[in-house]
Amino acid sequence: MPTEGNWTVDEPCGSLTLGEHTGTLRLRACTQEEDFERHTAAREFVPLTIARGRRIVVKAHFYTAEPEFMPTDLRQSRIGDGEAYYYLADEILLLWRCNLLNRYRAADPTADPVLHAIWNVFEAFLRRQFPHARLIVTPAWNRPYDQALWREYTRQCGFLADSPVGLPGMALIKDIWGGD
Repeated sequence: MPTEGNWTVDEPCGSLTLGEHTGTLRLRACTQEEDFERHTAAREFVPLTIARGRRIVVKAHFYTAEPEFMPTDLRQSRIGDGEAYYYLADEILLLWRCNLLNRYRAADPTADPVLHAIWNVFEAFLRRQFPHARLIVTPAWNRPYDQALWREYTRQCGFLADSPVGLPGMALIKDIWGGD
């Protein structure tokens, strides 16, 4: 698994307002290729065609870079994390999680502009990293949130179809073949 000491990307992604402070939203990410076997948790809802193969793991942190007048220790504030897996043979991207830290999280994800901002940044980053991806799959639940609200949130993000594998309603798919 990639570790925090091996960041390979650190890029600005626009501005973000948190409370009364506005700063630059940044994405820090690292990747690592690894073997997988179909018995991993992903087999529950990712429509894989092979029983074992290679995937790329992506770990990300989202943080704000505060204005220059802030003291040094306040210039960077981590606000959330992301994790994804790209299955090379099937060209499927599993956006496993994209979460805000508790102190930044709103109860309703559908009305949370900060969550929308980091999700959009992470998905755009993943699509640039894996331009051959034909599907993105994401879980239809996220434990910090009410399941019905999370499902509505993922639908707002364009995940409109249930995964054809696993238990119904466990995951949602966004078809991006052709550059949606």
